[in-house]
Amino acid sequence: RRRPHCETAETCAGLMRLVSAVSQSSSAAPDGARSARYRSDLAAALTDCAASVPCWIMPTWRVSQCLPATLRSFDLVVIDEASQSNVGAVLPLLRATRVLVVGDGKQVSPTAAFVSEARIGDLKAGLLRSRHPYIEQLLPERSVFDLAQTCYADARVALQQHFRCVPGCIAFSNEHFYHGRLLPRRLPPRSRRLEPALVDILVPGGAKKGKVNPAEASALVDYLVAQLARSPSELEGLSVGIISLAGVEQARLLRSLLLGRLTDAQLARHRLVVGDATSFQGDERDVILLSMVASKGAAPPQLGRTYEQRYNVALSRARDRMVLFRSLRASDVPNPDDLKQWTIQRFAAAAAGQPAAASLRLSSQVEGRSALSGGGGSGGKQPQQGQRHSPKRKLAGASL
Repeated sequence: RRRPHCETAETCAGLMRLVSAVSQSSSAAPDGARSARYRSDLAAALTDCAASVPCWIMPTWRVSQCLPATLRSFDLVVIDEASQSNVGAVLPLLRATRVLVVGDGKQVSPTAAFVSEARIGDLKAGLLRSRHPYIEQLLPERSVFDLAQTCYADARVALQQHFRCVPGCIAFSNEHFYHGRLLPRRLPPRSRRLEPALVDILVPGGAKKGKVNPAEASALVDYLVAQLARSPSELEGLSVGIISLAGVEQARLLRSLLLGRLTDAQLARHRLVVGDATSFQGDERDVILLSMVASKGAAPPQLGRTYEQRYNVALSRARDRMVLFRSLRASDVPNPDDLKQWTIQRFAAAAAGQPAAASLRLSSQVEGRSALSGGGGSGGKQPQQGQRHSPKRKLAGASL
C-alpha cells in the first residue's frame, strides 16, 4: 500500500538525521569533549529509524548499541560466521521471530585458553542452577553455532558446493574433515590456472629455534621474491597470503623479513597478508604459502579438535595454489594421527603425482622431493549449516 505523506516525510527526516549523526560521530575523536553528545545523538537517530529501515547489517557487538531492545522486532535475524563467536552472540537472536545461524563447526571456534579451569567450573556450576538443558554448549570454548546445532538438531542444512578453491587445494580438507562430501565448483579457464595446485618444498637444514624456524622463513621469503621477480610472473595480478601453522611468532618473523625485501607497491599489488590460521578465517587469497615451522626433534604433536580446526582453515584459504615449506620428513613425526604427518603426506603425494587417497600410504622416499605436481582429489564448499526459515519483511544481519 502507499504510505501516507506524513509517514514518508517523517521517515525521510529520520534517515537524514541518521546520516548527519553518523557523519558527526565518525569524525569526532573517541575521547573528545563532544564524543559523548555525538554518540547520544546517534543512538537517538538509530532508535527513530529502527522501524523504518527494513534491513540492518552490523557486527553482533553493535546490535545493542544501535537497535532497541525489543523482543521479536525482526522477522528474520541472520548470524553469519557463527562458529567464530561465543554465546554472547545469542542476544541479537532475541529480536527475531525466525533465525538463521550460519557457520562451520570444522573451523576455528572461540578459545578458553586464557580462562582458568576454576573459572570455567564456577560458570558451569552457576549454569547448573539455571537448569539450562545444554550447559556444555554455553561454556567459553563453545560457539553460538555449537549451541544452534544442538538446539536445532533436526533443522540443519549442509551446503556442500564449494566455490573458493580449485579441487586440488580443497582435497585435503575434503578428505580429512568433510568425509569427501564436498563438491568442487571452481574451475578457472585453462589460461588462468596455476598448475600444479600443490607445491611441496623441503627446506634443507631447517631447524626450529624457540618458537620460530629462521631457515624456513628465509626460504619462503626467497621463494616469493624470486617468483615476483620473474618476467612474466605466474603471480602477476594475484593475491598472496602467508600462514604459519605453528603460532604467531613465525608469522611475525615472516612479516619482518618481507618488509625488508618487498616494496610497498608489491605488498599492495598482491594484497599480501601474513598471519596464523585464526587470523585468516573468513579470508582467502589466490596463492597461500604455508610454513610448518616444526623440525626434527622439535615437533610437538598437533592433535585434537582445536588443531583440526586450525589446519582446516589454513589449508582451505587458497583459491588456486598452496605452497608448503617444511623442515620435517614424514618419518620425523612418530604419531600417525599428527596433522603434520597428514599434511606432509598429502603434499608429497601431489609432488609424486599420486591421487589424494594414496597420500597416507606414501613411503618416505617420495616426500623428500620438492618438485612439484598438482594434486588430485575433489573439493567443495565447506559445509555451512544452520537453522533455515523463509524471510518475511524485515531482515537483520549480524556479521562476526
